[in-house]
Amino acid sequence: MVEPAESLPPPQGEVIGAGRRAEVLVWGPGLVLKLFRPDAPEHAAEVELTAAAAAVAAGVAAAAPHGLAVHDGRRGVVLDRIDGHDSMARLSARPWQLAGIARVMGALQARLHAIEAPATLPGLVERLERDLDAADLDELVRTAALVRLASLPKGDRLLHGDLHPGNMLLTATGPVLIDWTDASAGPPAADAARTELLLTAGEIPRGAMLPALLDHARLAFAKRWKQTYLAASGIDPAELEAWRPIVAAARLAETVERGEACQLRAIASELL
Repeated sequence: MVEPAESLPPPQGEVIGAGRRAEVLVWGPGLVLKLFRPDAPEHAAEVELTAAAAAVAAGVAAAAPHGLAVHDGRRGVVLDRIDGHDSMARLSARPWQLAGIARVMGALQARLHAIEAPATLPGLVERLERDLDAADLDELVRTAALVRLASLPKGDRLLHGDLHPGNMLLTATGPVLIDWTDASAGPPAADAARTELLLTAGEIPRGAMLPALLDHARLAFAKRWKQTYLAASGIDPAELEAWRPIVAAARLAETVERGEACQLRAIASELL
């Protein structure tokens, strides 16, 4: 059950994590406050709370939310504190565990996609439309993407929106999904297509893995993840292929490195 923010303990203020959109503060015994930066999406805290609560209620491991809060003039969501290592760090330290971690992520994403999304979550198709309008794209590619998008199902499943090894913590009791800011309601194949792009085209942080292993490892991880996800979800691989160029084109509305942008443009051009 999500408690009202006023019933929660005051923050202790220690910052224990930080990312592009938010920082994480100790809030009290066993709790943290994910505090969003001023330039984060307007309803980021509400989306995080709603999606995480839906996942937990359906039995998918996530940091359980306890309510919204305002601290230092910024909005945030209070969550259970999760002690563990993100999968990217584990892969860096123990690359021989790659296949097992990939299978875990594929199975967990399939379980997530079996959950009906809360009605208050934003729709992925509408988000993709906005991103396609904003992306730096050739107009022919943009038009082709919008036409194909209109022909595909909207879907109503719970989608993470940014699932990759860095957003799956490995704990003593099992894997836990974090960072639900991009969660939405929509078709599972679209969410899986984005994960595949993040695994194969996305920039990997420096030091995440030995350089000599990087290209081989990321492709091996993506292959094992995809095999597991498709088997567990029952989704036709052709569905992922239908969404892949749309998701690639829409991702160009985000800030991405030049190398990734070139790959995304090449994938998006398949629409022509």
